[in-house]
Amino acid sequence: MSDRQVSAVSHATKADVTVDADVLKDFVRLADAVTSEHQLHVTESGLTAKGINMANVAGYNVTLPSHATTEWDVGQGQADFETHALSKLLEESDVSGDVQFRRNEEGAWVVKDGVLSLCSIPGEDIGRKLGSMSVEYDSHVVIEAGEIQRALSPMQKMNRVQDLQIRVEYDPDSFGKFRVSTKNGTTGSVYAKFDEDDLIEHAGDDRTKATFAMEYLWPVIEVFDPEQVITVEFSEDYPIRITATLDSGIEAEYTVAPKIVK
Repeated sequence: MSDRQVSAVSHATKADVTVDADVLKDFVRLADAVTSEHQLHVTESGLTAKGINMANVAGYNVTLPSHATTEWDVGQGQADFETHALSKLLEESDVSGDVQFRRNEEGAWVVKDGVLSLCSIPGEDIGRKLGSMSVEYDSHVVIEAGEIQRALSPMQKMNRVQDLQIRVEYDPDSFGKFRVSTKNGTTGSVYAKFDEDDLIEHAGDDRTKATFAMEYLWPVIEVFDPEQVITVEFSEDYPIRITATLDSGIEAEYTVAPKIVK
């Protein structure tokens, strides 16, 4: 497409959606925690990206509601963008201020500084769908992500992370209500417990424990800023669910399938 065509497209379309560039970067970063092979959907209700990784172990659902943006006038219909390309665009250029999603009868584009930068993709969604789960979890805790990050980071830095397992436990009768531990025969172990003062909220009637692969759970924990408050819900032999709402309005939900340990 020539510069003249780009200019024509930029002026012929209207700014359907305007999103702060830093918020958009956070959105893509959270979606990329599980897999970069997915799409960003621009719909009348907001931005969404969801799916599962190729191993069918970790799932994600990241949304930015329309009311959390500076301008939103999509109406009916949907525009899809490949988020790997969008992430590359945001990283390679010093994008600041607002990013616009523009649309006309021929397609949709990401526009910055009045210049077309990325075209929408046609055809079927390349993201793998994440089915909704209705699970009544046995236990949940609300905690700052940094608390768990500091506990697990020593083990994450060691070799053969794929062999590590993370066990999460909740015991309402113990001083350390919430516990996180890792164990591997060749690299040692980490054990951390969090009491009432460390937890913003916690609930569960009985002792609950579940085990997960570090290679899938760690990226979900690591993606958040340390001060971000997250909710961790789990039951024995069920996928763990981790959710958070950022100050920008972005809502992130992750699920990771358990390791069944007999």
